[in-house]
Amino acid sequence: MSKVKTTLDRNSTNSSPNIISVPLQDLDADTLYIGTPVQNFSMVFDTGSSDMWVPSQACATPTCLTLIRYNSTVSSTFHAEDKAFNIKYGDGSNISGVTGLDRMLISSASITNQSFGMAAVDDSTIAKKGVEGVVGLGFGRAANVKSYTTSMEMLLAQKTILQPIVSMWLGRQRMGGSNPGSGGAIIFGGVDTTKYIGNFTWAPITDRNAWKIHFDAVSIAGKDLHLSGDALIDSGTSLIVVPTKVASIFHQQIPGAIEAPQVGWILPCNTSAGDLNFTIAGQQFRVPAEELVVLFRIPGYAEYCKSAIDVTDSASDVPLRRKADIARFNKANIPSGHNHAIEEQ
Repeated sequence: MSKVKTTLDRNSTNSSPNIISVPLQDLDADTLYIGTPVQNFSMVFDTGSSDMWVPSQACATPTCLTLIRYNSTVSSTFHAEDKAFNIKYGDGSNISGVTGLDRMLISSASITNQSFGMAAVDDSTIAKKGVEGVVGLGFGRAANVKSYTTSMEMLLAQKTILQPIVSMWLGRQRMGGSNPGSGGAIIFGGVDTTKYIGNFTWAPITDRNAWKIHFDAVSIAGKDLHLSGDALIDSGTSLIVVPTKVASIFHQQIPGAIEAPQVGWILPCNTSAGDLNFTIAGQQFRVPAEELVVLFRIPGYAEYCKSAIDVTDSASDVPLRRKADIARFNKANIPSGHNHAIEEQ
């Protein structure tokens, strides 16, 4: 795949013409345009996967019929590629179809001949929420389609951006994130210096195929949980996802936490738990206690809400260690105090 060799400027600002800023909506999605004339789609920008796809006219399920579906026949810049793809996500959903090439617009930036999936089968969770597709921000070598070049790699190859940086600022719903323009932003090629203070902490990637980093410790309310391991920084989920055994360790430190039948872990909506802290590259990153509460009321449990610490026991998860025990750890969103995460290729 093509790459642009550049010097990474870690102090880049939002004033450069080679930086693309895209406002985010609070529905975890933003608009992307494909084709000529453009067809617009609501998309999830996902660091936990590499493929890009939208539903096609061939997808005729009841859910698909409620979405905008890509129509290749009306685009003068479309070219057939016809590589089969079949993607299975961690939540059990399945996406399949064939690929095509077309012009893609992210904000004002145009990418020519971007490869993307045209889904004929789409039973994704996001489709049920009215979101059309995914823009994978992972590495092209980890994509479902062989020899795939991601939109980020295309932006670099076409010199639309000069630095291999993707940064995100995530607005908080509790602080007006549902208001227009306040949901956050994703920035290609640099950072927005108005959205953070202090210096960045740089952590090495531990897996050439994923945005996986090592964390040294975890604590709640200052109590060390004696956990360490690797974690995937995944913008495709708002949850901290851990194995059953590790979830119990977390929730034992949260007053009032209950593992409810058929529901999973729930917390008092006004939890009095102390802050959750991850130590990465010698620096503590704080998750305020109120961010451990998903604002979703649980029927039959007055004043209780869903926990943001969820459970998985997938065999594909990466290791996390507690003393002599071996557990498994999957995905973790580890925001700083300013909800600003940076990724570097």
